[in-house]
Amino acid sequence: MFTPEQIASLATGLSEMLGKPVEATANAVKMALGELATMIPEEEMVAVEGASGQDVAVVEEMKALKSEAFKAFNVTDVKGFKSAVNSLIDALTHKPSGASLASAIAPLKAQKSQSDVAVYGASNTYAPVVQIGKAEKPSLIRMASDLKAGKSASYQTGPTGGYILKHEVASEIEPALRANVPLLNMGVRQVPMTGTETMDFIVSNEETDAYWVGEATQIPDSNPTWSLKKLVPKVVAVRVPVPNKVLDNADINYESTLRDMAQYAIAYKMMQVALFGTGAIAGSDVGPSPRGLINVSGVTNTAIGTGDGATPTIANISAMEQRLLEDNVAPTSNWHWLFAPRTRKTFADMADLNGQPLFRPDWSSMPKAPILGYTFEMSTVVPINVTTGVNSDTSYIFLGDWSKMIIGIGKQFEVMVNPYRLADQLQTEFIFYAYMDMVVIQPKAFEILSGVRA
Repeated sequence: MFTPEQIASLATGLSEMLGKPVEATANAVKMALGELATMIPEEEMVAVEGASGQDVAVVEEMKALKSEAFKAFNVTDVKGFKSAVNSLIDALTHKPSGASLASAIAPLKAQKSQSDVAVYGASNTYAPVVQIGKAEKPSLIRMASDLKAGKSASYQTGPTGGYILKHEVASEIEPALRANVPLLNMGVRQVPMTGTETMDFIVSNEETDAYWVGEATQIPDSNPTWSLKKLVPKVVAVRVPVPNKVLDNADINYESTLRDMAQYAIAYKMMQVALFGTGAIAGSDVGPSPRGLINVSGVTNTAIGTGDGATPTIANISAMEQRLLEDNVAPTSNWHWLFAPRTRKTFADMADLNGQPLFRPDWSSMPKAPILGYTFEMSTVVPINVTTGVNSDTSYIFLGDWSKMIIGIGKQFEVMVNPYRLADQLQTEFIFYAYMDMVVIQPKAFEILSGVRA
């Protein structure tokens, strides 16, 4: 709570400020009045039994003062604000029933104890009482002094107002904008491999043949062939060292945030290698990744254009479908297109000879209609900066039966917290990891269009 001397100091500062441009100091004055409007609790604005007439007058004056402060604080236009401030100054200096705030302040100036305060209306001498739970706000007095000196106050810096503003932190961290990772929603099969080092899939390369056999004629032999596809879970991990102070003092559940971020990072990495993984060791400190569709032998990859890429046409994508059908890939609900968001726009803007959209009911509808009867997914995991010939802005379009891709999961998602390795740095190490591998069991079930420039 403010003492009457501080109120008088503020009044002086505000009065002198009125001779200066109000526009330059409006924010400062509003902030000062905001404190002024809350510095006199209602429970203290009462006259005790046996109070003198002057005491009662002071109580009424303080109520009027608070009313004017609220009125001034809520005005938004400069003209009205200046008028309200003038009214406030009048309330500070007005003399109700022959009394004045200045005269009420005088007896208190002689008090020696800085920890005592006056209870308005207690008596003519303003009996001192111990201040209980009331914190002074010296920033307001500094503000009044700055106004008196002609300084322009601002809420954007601490000494001139920022310190008195309330600051809060949201209870959760807003996640970064994330790429869509729809791989597991496209029909890709997941196989649990907990406690299993490897898993083999025996794949029939071709069906046996049947023959019409004549009487006393030997039946021709059928020699089916087989291939072996193997899953060997590999480690994909995220390591985050966190200062212990952050764990101790954070206002949010930081560990939960880290878990969410790590789960997304692992899902993103899995989709990335499912499409583009090389199956090789990329460096001395990096383990082997799964081999993705781009690098799987037997997956048809057709380049459009004349070596430099081109804009995809309906004929291009229709040919992809035709090749799958000719390889006996039966259309199912697991057939999906996958491409970059840029390519979605290309299809959304396609029109027929009458100017009507091809892949949506009308131009006002969202382009989520199936393309040639198959739903699509889009993701920025599919790049748009691949170099093809002289151009470095090409991309890919994928189409296939995604159930012919299998992901083996050794451990779904594990968290290891190690407070010891970085203890000498007062940090705790969080490691999030999973064991995963991916295999394409029927390469002919997928088509890729490369050199896509739109």
